[in-house]
Amino acid sequence: MNLRIVIVLFLLGFAKQTSAQSDYLKFRPYSPYTWKVGLGWSFVDNDGRSHSHFLDLKGAWLMHPYPTHLLVDRYIKHGVSLELGASLNLLTGKKMVNGAYPSGMMVSTDLTARYSFYQFLQPMRWFDPYVGIGVGATYITAGSNGFYPTANGVVGTNFWFGNFGIRLQGALKFGLVSDVYYNDTNYLHYTAAALYRFQKKDKRDNSFNKSKHKWARKKPGKYKGRSK
Repeated sequence: MNLRIVIVLFLLGFAKQTSAQSDYLKFRPYSPYTWKVGLGWSFVDNDGRSHSHFLDLKGAWLMHPYPTHLLVDRYIKHGVSLELGASLNLLTGKKMVNGAYPSGMMVSTDLTARYSFYQFLQPMRWFDPYVGIGVGATYITAGSNGFYPTANGVVGTNFWFGNFGIRLQGALKFGLVSDVYYNDTNYLHYTAAALYRFQKKDKRDNSFNKSKHKWARKKPGKYKGRSK
């Protein structure tokens, strides 16, 4: 066989093997964790002033110095995860809520499907932006709204330091009541949380040690000599 043909075939085989190994190494970060938990703070902007005063922290944002937000997240595959979160905010009569200054409490729970762009940003593993959609429920003791379901749109990012992280997130929540766009059940919900993720165990293929290769580990039998 022509020497050049042999060299070309060898290079093609080597390139294929290298590509397969590279794809394997690139694929592994796409499953960055199995479960993720977080504890942090909830900030609610529900002053009732549509399209204005978004950063009125002092006059409108409901926020507290102690943790008011809890989350649990399950990774599925291909950047998709499912998260359950809950938040509590107290109405002290000092912050505007739908044009008034009521007292009471506001509780919300949400189920969110997220898509992370983490896999496209390798090898920059510390930056993890995402978008999400979900449904939830809000209960507020002040006013006439009471309990109502919501449809949510979410955008945020995680910053990872090993298995520990920090999250910043914003959500737009639409109350699923009559006249969805113009009503006082819509509000903005921001969260900041400390995270911990449980890594997926590395299951490498040690096929050489499996039962189909037992012949490689057999001890040589004792020689009994030639039979007469």
